[in-house]
Amino acid sequence: MKELQNLRVYYNEVRLKNLVKILSKKFKLKNYNKNLKLNTIIQTADLNRPALLFKGFEEIFLYDRIQIIGETELMILNSLSPPDRTKVIKKFFSYPIPAIFVTKGFTPPPDLIEEANKNFCPLFGVSAPTTYFMRELFFTLSSLLSPYTVLHGNIVNVYNMGILFLGRSGIGKSECSLELIERGHKLVADDFIKIVKHPENFLIGEAYNKNVKTYIEIRGIGILDILALFGPSSFMERTKIDIVIRLIDWSETLDVERIGLKERFVTILGIKIPYVELPLNPGKHISVLVEAVALNELTKKRGVRSAEEFFEKLKE
Repeated sequence: MKELQNLRVYYNEVRLKNLVKILSKKFKLKNYNKNLKLNTIIQTADLNRPALLFKGFEEIFLYDRIQIIGETELMILNSLSPPDRTKVIKKFFSYPIPAIFVTKGFTPPPDLIEEANKNFCPLFGVSAPTTYFMRELFFTLSSLLSPYTVLHGNIVNVYNMGILFLGRSGIGKSECSLELIERGHKLVADDFIKIVKHPENFLIGEAYNKNVKTYIEIRGIGILDILALFGPSSFMERTKIDIVIRLIDWSETLDVERIGLKERFVTILGIKIPYVELPLNPGKHISVLVEAVALNELTKKRGVRSAEEFFEKLKE
């Protein structure tokens, strides 16, 4: 399949200033070192809480990760004698820490702020609970740092199943997507799409160009704004990709699947996805067939396999 051959894999460079900008849309952040330009490159989505280091256990301190200081870490610092506290904080900042977030609305202690400024270490306060903030931060970083590829196709969410449409230019991918939207399903991306490999080993599809994400091109009509035509329920930002459907031209000699016993897969970014070929010929209501493919895949996930059950009944 030429669309999936030699796909180029891209990796984002995540700078701290861009991460902070994204987090600021969801959390109220306070910057305690405003003179820094925040150009540090974040290289991992994993996070670390330095409680063990504050207790004097230095052997496995993961300094290359963003550090999260919550109530536990502050209680440990407050329990130390002044000399031990000073020693621990200096040891902490002797490492090249990319950034520190103090959670739960706590104000960082003055000595922590002072050492952060001395060592040019970004220090932020956030009012969100520690566990919640860490979960959201990890998810954000995972998405930003995940490998991705870009290709031509369409993505529609059908019955909560992400469908990636492939096929030659002009075969009707956008028209099929429009039919599905009219039937109550959701557009995710048209034409130029981005596929991201999630750290939990599944694929996420979204529009490559966010500025035109709700638009779709229909040959003979032109550009349509799906959001304006069908309303907010007709569009979603991204979806997990569950099925790849390739639309192909019908011919009498075409060898197509008739029974469904043989399952087919394609591999994108190292992940196997169920694959179906749908031949197009006059009279076929393609959007209904796509709905059937989505529902069939849902029943397979519940352990129901129609083709196998059909042959078992023939044996009875």
